[in-house]
Amino acid sequence: MKKSSSETPVGGGADEISFSSRLYGAFWGYFIGDALSMPCHGYAVPKRIRNDYGRIEGYRDPVLPHPQSTLFRTHYTATGPNGEIMHGREAEWRIPGTHFHQHLKAGDNTINVLLGRELLKSAVDHERYDPSAYVEAYTSFFLTPGRHNDTYIPASHRTFFENYGRGKDPWVCGEESNRIGGIAIALPLALYYARDLQAACKHVTQALSLTHKGEPEGRAAVLMVELLIYLLHGYTADKALYEHIRNWHAHPALNFTYRRWRDRLSDEEVAEHHCRNGATIDDALPLILFLILKYEGDFESIMLANANLGGDNSPRGAILGLLAGATGGCGQIPGEWVQGLSAYEELDVLADRLVSQVC
Repeated sequence: MKKSSSETPVGGGADEISFSSRLYGAFWGYFIGDALSMPCHGYAVPKRIRNDYGRIEGYRDPVLPHPQSTLFRTHYTATGPNGEIMHGREAEWRIPGTHFHQHLKAGDNTINVLLGRELLKSAVDHERYDPSAYVEAYTSFFLTPGRHNDTYIPASHRTFFENYGRGKDPWVCGEESNRIGGIAIALPLALYYARDLQAACKHVTQALSLTHKGEPEGRAAVLMVELLIYLLHGYTADKALYEHIRNWHAHPALNFTYRRWRDRLSDEEVAEHHCRNGATIDDALPLILFLILKYEGDFESIMLANANLGGDNSPRGAILGLLAGATGGCGQIPGEWVQGLSAYEELDVLADRLVSQVC
């Protein structure tokens, strides 16, 4: 299903940024990209973001109500004790205008990134990726009241727990998917295997398959792992994609005219007319590649451009944060964005543990 080079890239040239700095940068970028985007997640039209927020320049509380919320159309019914994941959210889901992240505050992370943190922490705790430990962390996260304060629970998790509540084996509970959210959960695991591309691809796609199954998502995950590992080893995104990865990886997202878009189109034109700013792999992956190529080396510009485009910007932002942080290292990341994360102290401990094990 997944085609990739099995060789971990050697250094991409003269590099003044240390490997550990890139690893720290990718780690912090993951949480920052999601938190910056959270308030205007689901705004399908950037103009509406400007109406409610002006321009996103840092962490913000969500503005209520959400002008384009579709949450009132979403339903979930527990199929058994192991399917009870709502914990009192049902009434809010029925109200038009309920924000997807109604109770989150500036600097908070959304469900998918909290799950990515659980996955990465599990690997650090066990000093390897342990599928059984990840299942335990994943199910406990949803079944234990108070583990998160987010409002929206994405469809993939609802499907998982509908099946899990019926008593099915967890590894058959996921759904066939073509959405970027699953990759946003699983991709941080590649940081733990940053020195072994083959292992990174193997373990990321295996973790992904717990909730998101199918060829499109698996292929896209491998592409993102490959790009992330190359960036961590000092390659530019342009060199990694055009001189290496596309030599063996035939993913359709590599066929777009990103350089022409960069020179001739605004971000909004690309998002609205070429990528549709949506949650599917077909929409999100080209937009991710466009932004990392256009703003390469400028962490702040990448993060803010993505946040202000709206759409499915939170999972996109998490992935872009990994990529942009790996490119520029931790020295490019504003300190106030790191320390402004709500879970900064806990994340700081996890970051040090990760880097000490990988380096």
